[in-house]
Amino acid sequence: MEVMIAVSILSVISIGVMTLSKNMSKVTREAQKTYDVQAIMKEISDSMAKKANCSVTVFGAAASGNTVLTGLKTISDIGIVTPHDRLKVSRPSAPVYVAPGMIINGMLLKWKQNNPNGADYELVVTFLKSVKAANGSAEANSFGNNMVVKSLPLQIDNCRRLVASGPTPQSVMGYCGSAIGAGFGTNAQVIGPVVTLQSNGGAAATNSGVSAQHSFGACQLCEATRPQVNGCL
Repeated sequence: MEVMIAVSILSVISIGVMTLSKNMSKVTREAQKTYDVQAIMKEISDSMAKKANCSVTVFGAAASGNTVLTGLKTISDIGIVTPHDRLKVSRPSAPVYVAPGMIINGMLLKWKQNNPNGADYELVVTFLKSVKAANGSAEANSFGNNMVVKSLPLQIDNCRRLVASGPTPQSVMGYCGSAIGAGFGTNAQVIGPVVTLQSNGGAAATNSGVSAQHSFGACQLCEATRPQVNGCL
């Protein structure tokens, strides 16, 4: 009887220890997952903080909607654009791991709202934890419980550009402003320097309708409806 009681007590204690150990392991795994996600988002943020990398990643995306991205891109000093080898969308069937047992399962460039100089966007990143290899392939172990979604705010240029020209720098600025009345929105402004070219045609050029000098400048037009993303601000 004493032995049976002792065995029963040990069983209860063992079950408690096993439960506690299981819970501690779960907490440890969750903490590691949180750390991994934060570390990866920091890496993504550092890459997108470089305007050139950010711009080649988002160029051509929807100006006022959502665009699915395949991953981050980088651009070299000589202008070669390359997809990032790790920070890209993967699939459980062919995983590219960004941390032990973790892949990036989705990237979405999400439009929030337009502003006078561009628009507010979010880069929404979906992580999938617990991708297990099996017979040379891989499969997700419980998608719903292992999904983690994080977002990164971005300031993006989705305005239009055009070249305005006129006989004087002042006229260039006026023509750029008149684009507002031509249906180009409510915020038109000259960006960059106005360049003036001098003609050597003299009187003959003037008599034929060609000004002795002509000025050119780039206009930024932030319309109500914008065509596409040009890059990052």
